[in-house]
Amino acid sequence: MLYEMYVRIYDDKDVKLFKQLWDVTKYAPVVTLYCNRVTYPPKILLNTARAYRFAITPSQFDSTKLAAAYLDGLTKTFSARVQHLSMQATAWMVRMESNLTSGPPQAAASAAPRRIGLDAILPERAGLIYQGISMANNASILFRNFVSLHTLMNRNPSGADFPALCRCIVVLKAIRNTFHRRSAVIGETISLMIEYLCRNVLRVLEVRKREFPQRSKMDPAKLDVLAALCVGMNMMRGCCTQQRRIAFRMAFSVFATQNTLKETDADMLLYLLRRIDALSDMDYMVQRVCTCDFLYWDRGVIYTYFSYVYKHFDLCTTLQYMLSALQDVLPMMNKSYHRPPTEVIAIFRNEVIAEVKKRILAPLQREIDTQLRFNCLHYLKPVNSNPLRDGVRDFPRLLSMKPLLFAGASIDLKALVGHYLDRTFYNNNTVALSDWRIYEEMRNVARDQYRIPMSEVHLPSQTHDQGIDVLEIMRNINVFVSRFDYNLNNQVFIERQSDSKTLNTIGIEHVANSIRTHGTGIMNTTVNATYQFLIRQFVRFSQFLYDEHIKARLYKDIKYFKEHRDEINCEYPFERAEKFNKDIRKLGLTDGNLSYLDRFRELITQIGNAMGYIRTVRSGGLLYSSNALKFMPDLRNIVDFEELVTKEKLSGETTTAAHNLDLSIDNLTQSFEGGFEYFSQLVDVFANEFRSAQNLHLRQFFVVVPALTLNFVDHILTAKEHLSKKASQLHQDGYMFTDDGFAIGVAYVLKLLDQSAEFDSLHWFEEVQKHYESQVLQAQARQREAAKGRSKQEKEEQETGIVLERKARGLFREFELLFYSFSSAKIFFDN
Repeated sequence: MLYEMYVRIYDDKDVKLFKQLWDVTKYAPVVTLYCNRVTYPPKILLNTARAYRFAITPSQFDSTKLAAAYLDGLTKTFSARVQHLSMQATAWMVRMESNLTSGPPQAAASAAPRRIGLDAILPERAGLIYQGISMANNASILFRNFVSLHTLMNRNPSGADFPALCRCIVVLKAIRNTFHRRSAVIGETISLMIEYLCRNVLRVLEVRKREFPQRSKMDPAKLDVLAALCVGMNMMRGCCTQQRRIAFRMAFSVFATQNTLKETDADMLLYLLRRIDALSDMDYMVQRVCTCDFLYWDRGVIYTYFSYVYKHFDLCTTLQYMLSALQDVLPMMNKSYHRPPTEVIAIFRNEVIAEVKKRILAPLQREIDTQLRFNCLHYLKPVNSNPLRDGVRDFPRLLSMKPLLFAGASIDLKALVGHYLDRTFYNNNTVALSDWRIYEEMRNVARDQYRIPMSEVHLPSQTHDQGIDVLEIMRNINVFVSRFDYNLNNQVFIERQSDSKTLNTIGIEHVANSIRTHGTGIMNTTVNATYQFLIRQFVRFSQFLYDEHIKARLYKDIKYFKEHRDEINCEYPFERAEKFNKDIRKLGLTDGNLSYLDRFRELITQIGNAMGYIRTVRSGGLLYSSNALKFMPDLRNIVDFEELVTKEKLSGETTTAAHNLDLSIDNLTQSFEGGFEYFSQLVDVFANEFRSAQNLHLRQFFVVVPALTLNFVDHILTAKEHLSKKASQLHQDGYMFTDDGFAIGVAYVLKLLDQSAEFDSLHWFEEVQKHYESQVLQAQARQREAAKGRSKQEKEEQETGIVLERKARGLFREFELLFYSFSSAKIFFDN
């Protein structure tokens, strides 16, 4: 840029000078300005030559080829240069730790220790400080040039260069930490070091000053040089501030250009001045050369390094260096104007912590869990591995690290792994209580082998309450929803068929007792098990509606309803629902003499039973919370026990116990007041997938609901008629007088598909009411007509009318019960 200004002012198109500057850029084709902002001197030179029409051959000066050649040479030697720099930094840090010690310095190992004078200590310490700043500057330039040139040439660094690239960052932060650790010792002698260097400068200048003759015999030029020498000496005698150093350099430029100094003296003065500048602004210089704020734009390198460290545990101690390097970005974020700085920093902190957990913590948790299972579950066969070839995973080395600190947050790998194992073992153990010995053994192995702190969960080996334990239901939920019938009003499940003389029931009290036995954690585990069950059921649900026969029939009914909407008064015809039932039966029967629509109705009922089970668990949780809080006099004015204990200045153990009590009361209060919104969660988790474009075939579900209700009413009436049979026949066929799972299942699926309005537009239940009212009127008219005569045939006709009226009323009564259950179930899923 100075060259361009020179050409513009003096119009000097000297090609020789241009070539000399071009040769210089071969050694520095890229220069970093600020953070990730760089400039390319060859391009600036070429642009200047083109703008002012230099007499050069463009083909001889190609900035792209120059940068590519420099990058090729840098790539070949990059790993070796970083390795050499790392070794130099290690040796420098050892010398810093040994040389910069508090107390009177002494000579190295000798027969008779002797004290070392300041004249020997000060130059060595000044040299060490300057050497550290110089190495940090070299590491920073090496990293930035390597990344900038790869970006310029649109190349990706090779895998072999990646560890060396990150090693530069480690060297930078290690040097910065060494300066920080020895800052107190440096502060004790830094003023003496600067004074010592200034004294050496004065010694050189005094020798040159004595060589001048008397003022009267000198010409004006020599007088100017002498004056400059005097100014320089005066600047070195006082406090070495920035203004004095600038004045000295101006004086130095005067007497250095007049051949007053020998070449060796000039070099010595420049050598001393560089060290004086470094020592005078040491904090600023160390901060400037060691900062890694440019990593914000290249933080993907650090994230990839996290994965690399997980594969090489011997590098785990460098993790904190990497996080410290990323933390250098925070001062730049504090200057944010487009968003509040605290918000920007919080987003960045969450991003970095998420990457650490994703690339190090999550695989570490899974691998330790797997190793524990291989060690304790002998029937599992581990993957064949050769320790000599693959190495041994040194988990204790990674877990023994101190917590990682970043932007005010702490990441304790050992504690997080312990929490993960506690949660996993607890959830798995609640499903199979008989495996408590295995999980206890796994806890002991985790404590002994990996030194992971594990909690005692105190799970019982069995339950001691009447009825089926909720854990057994959770383990066999597919069997439960097919063998039990749900009653919506009483919130109770009744077994349909039993091998014993009694039928099992599951109510709110049973669930509350199980929660009291196993803890509230069983509720979330139950919801997770139900969620997995629903996934499998919805696959079957989709397959039914995807069938070509079903799909064609549904499209036909939809088309008929839209075309004849006015003629049928917007009410889905009862006859078409009956015909749909008959057509499906013609497709064939499955095992048990059931049609495909019967199977589909059973599927919907099982889905509804699963949702009813979730409702029962929720109600049981509320009952448990209310029972636990019944001794609280006022839930709106709860006493803060920790505050009372603190006022009384009781022991720390008592304060901790009061704090835990407050937490337990708050948890129970929130559960009692807010409940557990599991229905909305199970709607949200499936709704988007159900309404997606790839599931368009599900949008015809509302049309099949009328036929399903007819099928259900016939089924429930048949089951109730069986109750009048003998006990032996009942024991074989099963007992059923309620089955509200169907209504809940239909309401749930309509909510998932967002088709409640479409189904309401069919006015199906109004059509059912009109149909059966007309049947009742026809049966009554038939009875009145037959009552006019007295023949045997007319009496049979009258009895037939009575039977038809009773059947129509019975069917209509079941439809009314279904309508009430369906209307109640829809409330569960209303927002």
